[in-house]
Amino acid sequence: MTTGRYWLAATGVVLLLWLVALANNATNNYILSFDLALLDWVSQLRTRVLTDVMRGVHALGSLWTVRVLFWATVAVLLLTRRFRHLFVFIGAVVGVITLSSLLAYLFMRPRPLGVEILGDWTGAAHPSRPVAVFTATVVGMLYSLAPQGRLRQLGKPVIAGLVTALSISLIYLGVNSPTDVLIGAIIGVTIPLVAFRLLTPSEVFPVTYRRGQSAHLDVGGRRGQAIHRALEDQLGIQVAEIKPFGLSGSAGSTPLRV
Repeated sequence: MTTGRYWLAATGVVLLLWLVALANNATNNYILSFDLALLDWVSQLRTRVLTDVMRGVHALGSLWTVRVLFWATVAVLLLTRRFRHLFVFIGAVVGVITLSSLLAYLFMRPRPLGVEILGDWTGAAHPSRPVAVFTATVVGMLYSLAPQGRLRQLGKPVIAGLVTALSISLIYLGVNSPTDVLIGAIIGVTIPLVAFRLLTPSEVFPVTYRRGQSAHLDVGGRRGQAIHRALEDQLGIQVAEIKPFGLSGSAGSTPLRV
């Protein structure tokens, strides 16, 4: 849960900065000045080739890209019958879409001023909805499709690279300012990360693709500790070991040898 706490702390800092910026015009103007200065510098780096590359990267945040990733994940979760992960994934993505849209409506921040916008955009700029929704989708995919361990750890820097590339492309094309994409990324990571950590902890609801074992409960981790405590508290039994047995002929149950 350490990573989740870090992102919750980051979200708290962002909310505090938002409140300060709203209450203090000087702070808000300072942030706007920083964004515009950086955007002006980036606009001077534009070339025809680099612009074509950034437009291609910009497609990562398109509606069609997100739809393909979202429905592909839903299909896999349905096929593997991991319904709890499915509901958390859908809820997290929909939650990010709703929150980013609500915040954009509340802030009504315009697109960067004084910079030619080279990419597609719609609505208010803050927070960056393409970054928030794309980030929430790929983080949800990681925690619902990748088993805990090396594969999931390898996926984290890949996701970070994709989100960073999308953010840079939006800044380069003048679609969003740096603070727009930063806050969008924090929202997109925090909501699905906390949702999966709280509602589908790997110790209780592991991601697995092993056939024939999906109906059997994992009696390790926190579930195993809870069984130990229940037997000791309710029956007064000192448990040395709990092991599953006879799983091949147990249908949907999980027989245990205590």
